[in-house]
Order: sequence, then C-alpha cells, then structure tokens
Amino acid sequence: MLVQFSLNSAEARELLALGFWQSPAVKAARRVVVCRSSTGAALMVARFPDFPWESFAAGVTLSQGVGVLRKPAPEALVEGAQWTPKALPEITDLDAHDLVVKSGNVYDGRRVGVLLGHREGYGTMGRIYPGLGAKGEATGCPAPVLVPMLSEKLVPSAVLVPSGYPDHALGYASRYLVYQPDLIFDERDAIKLLVGGEALIVGRGASVDGVSVTTYHVSVPETSAGALFALVDSVKGADLLPFEEQDCVGEPAGCGWGGRKTWAKL
Repeated sequence: MLVQFSLNSAEARELLALGFWQSPAVKAARRVVVCRSSTGAALMVARFPDFPWESFAAGVTLSQGVGVLRKPAPEALVEGAQWTPKALPEITDLDAHDLVVKSGNVYDGRRVGVLLGHREGYGTMGRIYPGLGAKGEATGCPAPVLVPMLSEKLVPSAVLVPSGYPDHALGYASRYLVYQPDLIFDERDAIKLLVGGEALIVGRGASVDGVSVTTYHVSVPETSAGALFALVDSVKGADLLPFEEQDCVGEPAGCGWGGRKTWAKL
C-alpha cells in the first residue's frame, strides 16, 4: 500500500525524535551525549519534557540568516532514564560504548557539512574531534558520532564542498567543514524503524504560507498502514521550539566577516 503525506519542519523533527530514541545505536549505547543544537534540544524535549532547551541551541537558522548563541550550556549526558548536564571535556572516560550526538547544517546521506562557530574555527566540534584543533580534521573522537538530520537538509554530493579557512584565518565562524560521521539518522530512518516502510522524498519546498514542507511516499503492507497513519497523526500540528531573536551579546556583533547583529535569544 502506498501512502503519501507531507510534514513541515517541526513535524518532521518530532517524528525524527520519536525514532531517534528507539534506534539501535542509541538503545545499545551505555551513555548518549547530546550536544548543543536546536535539533539536539528537540531530541531532549521529546524524551524529557522539562528539559531546559532555552539555553541548548548553539547555532540557529532564522529567516534573516544564521545565528550563533553565546550563552554557554553543557552537553546533556543521558544514562538510562536520567540525564545530567555535563560538558564534553568533563567526560574523561568516553569510549566506544558511548554515543556522541551532534546535528549538522546539510548532508548528502554519507557526509555532513557543518558551520564552525568558534572564534578559532572549532568549538563544540573541536571538543568532539580533537583532530580539528591539531590538524584541522574531524578525527580523534573515542566514541562513535551520530548526526541527526532532517531530509529537508539533504543536498547532492557535488555541492557539499568545504568553504572558508581553518582556525585563525578569518576569525569568528570562519569555516564550513565537510566530514563523514559514523552514523546519520533522519526522519526517513525513523519511519522505517517505527513502521517498517521505506520513505521516498517526492516533493519539497515552501508552502503557500511560507513553511518548509517535505512530501513523502511510503510503501507499507496494508497491515502496517494503520500504524503509519497513527504515527503521522501524532506529529501533525507540532510546533518548533520558540527561540526568539535579540541583539547578540559581545564580540559576534562586530565580527570582521560581516556577521549579522541579530541572533537568537536563549
């Protein structure tokens, strides 16, 4: 049976979160370290409704541009049914039994592109991958890295090209890094995991009211169609976390590469 439906960004992100916590890599991990991002915040809120997401985004996309949040927040360390705020450098026993989770800006299904917002070109990514500071390469993480993404950020491989300069060349947010993580998980993977259907993207664009919408075809046995309908219905009407805008604090407002002075409030 072929089922067609559409999801906006908020709905797709909620569906992604439902599948994420049920994914084999997450369930098998001793501990899951969720790093700061708006997607990471959504993942945490889906499992822990009282999670303090307001301080958890690092970079956010606004209609006016991309913003970098300067209010610091540690990573979220999830172990069993509990979570604690814990900065990556404080997790000194991180190993292959753990899982580090950090979203990106775009991906091609195998590689991920991420804007580095730290003044020296690495920040959170540098804490995940020590090789960024040493050699400019995404290497050295003792745990596998999973990147949660929405398929609206899927791009052809040919356009996933590194940009900018490493480290001190341009200063703040100077580099766009392309790298290959251990795992990528998007809402199509969540659909397959939760109801067993293969999701194809058959449409993408802005709706008439200016919202990003992705349309899917999912082929499922008739016995699974009810579960798919229920899954889609469960995320319909979801809202994005309401990050607000404000003037940025401190140096980012005057960064030399022409960054905007309006960022997101956390």
